[in-house]
Amino acid sequence: MGRAGIKIVGVDTLGFSKQWPDRLLYFERLLNSIKDIKGDIVECGVAGGASLAIFLILNRNNPVKRHIWGFDSFEGLPTPSEKDRGLKSIGKRGMFNDAIELKVLFNLRYIAIDEHSISEQVSLVKGWFSDTLSKYNGSIALLHLDADLYESTKCAL
Repeated sequence: MGRAGIKIVGVDTLGFSKQWPDRLLYFERLLNSIKDIKGDIVECGVAGGASLAIFLILNRNNPVKRHIWGFDSFEGLPTPSEKDRGLKSIGKRGMFNDAIELKVLFNLRYIAIDEHSISEQVSLVKGWFSDTLSKYNGSIALLHLDADLYESTKCAL
């Protein structure tokens, strides 16, 4: 008999905060609001893949199947600009460098997302936004920005 559902894991497994249920419901509302819009889900700033995992889980049961693109340097943050200097939460170049493609894929598999779903619905694109985003030629229905820095966010927009 086939396996259905998702694996229940600890809250901290994917870097989910204690607010992950709220995040899940928020993302579900976002997807419902774009149900009549054609296009992909594009995430700029994947980190460990928590948001990407939520989008993939919600996409499973969505009548409109969307491809999910995850753009990330997978090398951590670039050097913050002068516009970022006043933010207390911004670190230095390389912060979040523990987020690598293999970790994202491992996390997706860990919560029982099957290989077929991952290979058919997810594309991870490694590199700085300034080098990679211009090569995307699809249609975006939902853009999720988690770029942390001013220049990275500006580039993604």
